[in-house]
Amino acid sequence: MKTAVLVPTIYRPEGLHRVLSSLRKNTQENDIDIVVISEWDDVKAKMIANSYNALYITCPDELQGPGYAWNIGLAFAEYTKKYDNYFLGSDDMEFCKDWLNEALQVLVEKLPSGGVVGVNEQQGKYQRAGFCPFYLMTRDFIRDHNGGIAAYPYPADFTDTETCIRAKRINKFAYAPNSKVNHHWRETMDKGYKKAIGKQSEAKKMYEKRYKNDFPDDQKRIIEL
Repeated sequence: MKTAVLVPTIYRPEGLHRVLSSLRKNTQENDIDIVVISEWDDVKAKMIANSYNALYITCPDELQGPGYAWNIGLAFAEYTKKYDNYFLGSDDMEFCKDWLNEALQVLVEKLPSGGVVGVNEQQGKYQRAGFCPFYLMTRDFIRDHNGGIAAYPYPADFTDTETCIRAKRINKFAYAPNSKVNHHWRETMDKGYKKAIGKQSEAKKMYEKRYKNDFPDDQKRIIEL
């Protein structure tokens, strides 16, 4: 069972080093491929990705947010190899020991036909409400229940909320408390975060409209039915 970890980056070399180092330290290399998606052509990010044997691509349009970048990463991954699972990562997180094994164990035991496994963002509070900012998705779930895309490209937040609700509505969500990650967002309150914060109102209106309309599959599919 092979997993592709999709990691958007936005000129955060220290954060990119940290997340890639934690992936290589805490995951068997044969179990994952890492795809780094830079939101602009960044020589330093490419060098860092290469040093961890990660694939590196750039977005054709700059600064469109993580949802857009995750979809670019998914399209690239699907073109090169069809993976069993996808994990939507970021350059401000850190993976802990056995994170993948713990997530896969929950997947096999609770979601044998596929779905979404939320991991334990240890500093976060979202899990208490049943939403996980970071999660593993099976390819079948993306194809059949997530509109064929990795993430709806909200301008800020709500991507994880929509995916979790989609999964919960059809009993295809499970939480893996022992699959742990650290989220260092407070340490990286840079222009990218401030831009996203400025678009939260726009994103909330978009989310409320989509929620009312039962989350229509209105984006171009990456994984076809």
